[in-house]
Amino acid sequence: MTDLQLYELLRPFGRLLSMHLDPNNSRVSLLELQLEEEREKTAKEVARQKETAQEQIRKDATVAEIDRCRQRDVRFCKWSNSIALKRFLLVLEEFESRSYSETQSLTFGGVPWPTLDNPMAPSFGSSTTVTWEKVETFFRYVKNAMTVQEYRKLVEKVHRLFHPDKWRSRRILEMVHDSDLRRSLESSVNTIAQALTPLWRATKEENLF
Repeated sequence: MTDLQLYELLRPFGRLLSMHLDPNNSRVSLLELQLEEEREKTAKEVARQKETAQEQIRKDATVAEIDRCRQRDVRFCKWSNSIALKRFLLVLEEFESRSYSETQSLTFGGVPWPTLDNPMAPSFGSSTTVTWEKVETFFRYVKNAMTVQEYRKLVEKVHRLFHPDKWRSRRILEMVHDSDLRRSLESSVNTIAQALTPLWRATKEENLF
């Protein structure tokens, strides 16, 4: 314990002792103690109200972002693999250009997950949404739907985008205050990074021939 911490701990007892030794100042000292207690209570209440207000801002931002993603995805009413790719490219462009903060929340639907799943399905956002197999299936379709150069360029971009270091440098997960969502996002990002590495390496090896 430092001298300063010891002083703060013993300060109230020192004042009480001075009151006992100097009865003439007892009323003034007692009033000072009461005022200090009131100031501390007020400061704690102000801090509590501030945190409550910030939490409400975060909740409102999350609700607004969920609604924005739902309004965006509802346009893709007839789902197919080609629609899945079209949506992926749209969300990818959004995700690359957005900055996340207290008032610009990230939700599961705001991430360009490379899968063919319909985001309006009830299971979307569960632990089965992003798997190694689904990532491989998505890029098998992409490889047949795009030119060789387009495919290689996309794999390179997505591999870079989902690298954990990239997410840390953008401080994306720090802006996610829901612990369950944060763990889900982190787990999904790691899955994609692992699944993409062999695909990315394969495109590099193909360039050698």
